[in-house]
Amino acid sequence: MKKVTYTCDRCHATDQTNSIDLLPIQVQVFSFKSIVKTAEWCRNCLNITGLLSDTNPVLEVEKIVPPPSIEEIIREIIREEIQS
Repeated sequence: MKKVTYTCDRCHATDQTNSIDLLPIQVQVFSFKSIVKTAEWCRNCLNITGLLSDTNPVLEVEKIVPPPSIEEIIREIIREEIQS
């Protein structure tokens, strides 16, 4: 039986049930040679460093409202003409 241990890369807190809620972070340095470092930090470490707080919540994907289809536009025009 395999056991997976989740570990915060900053404070080294460990858990086998993933209840420490690890979030991936990525730091990129632009120079002659771009350096990209990735790590998984727990929510507590992100709060301590100020990367995550009430003023800077985890980014949620904004719901993109699709533009109306041509059929919907035609229906709306017909409704407006009928009401007028």
